[in-house]
Amino acid sequence: MNPLTGDIQYRPTPSGTPVINPQPGDKVNTDHSHPPTIPGYVVVGIYHTHPKNPFPSEDDLNSCVITKVPGIIIHKTGYRSYGPPTRIGGLGGLPGFP
Repeated sequence: MNPLTGDIQYRPTPSGTPVINPQPGDKVNTDHSHPPTIPGYVVVGIYHTHPKNPFPSEDDLNSCVITKVPGIIIHKTGYRSYGPPTRIGGLGGLPGFP
């Protein structure tokens, strides 16, 4: 998000462990530790899908402690948020995570 304009942009992060011929329900780790940066923008949250379980995993909860931004899980039954309610430390700081 650009704190000056309110503009929001989406950038995918690379997958962690590659899965050959993934099947529904396979666990695929995503590395959120080095998000793509856009000058003037800060990361305000992360999201991903859970095909089988709508609840955050232990890895999801741990990533929020590290990234200091909220997460959203997209599931066939709806959405679920986890982690802090907003970006820890506000919208200031360098591009990327706080």
